[in-house]
Amino acid sequence: REIRKVNVTRPKATFRGHDQKSERKAAKIIGIVVFVFLLSMVPYYISTLLSGAIDAKLVNIIMNYTSSFFYLNSMFNPFIYVLFYPSFQKSMKLIFTVNRNS
Repeated sequence: REIRKVNVTRPKATFRGHDQKSERKAAKIIGIVVFVFLLSMVPYYISTLLSGAIDAKLVNIIMNYTSSFFYLNSMFNPFIYVLFYPSFQKSMKLIFTVNRNS
């Protein structure tokens, strides 16, 4: 309800200026999300591909470290959105402060 209230009271931007600005911002954020995704997933996939050519003990050690990056990727995305989207920042603030004034 609080987010809807903020969106209703906020004035609308002009279509042309808002369109280019928001597209550029969205492309930047998607680029960052894809970069973080590749940075955290590629080591895991490379280690998976090389698992047949490397000693089993070494494969287990490598897989333990690279799988942690694999799982941490799910944690990185919300932080990226919090850094770049004011509406996401407001919603996270409402969630973490448990705003009961509505």
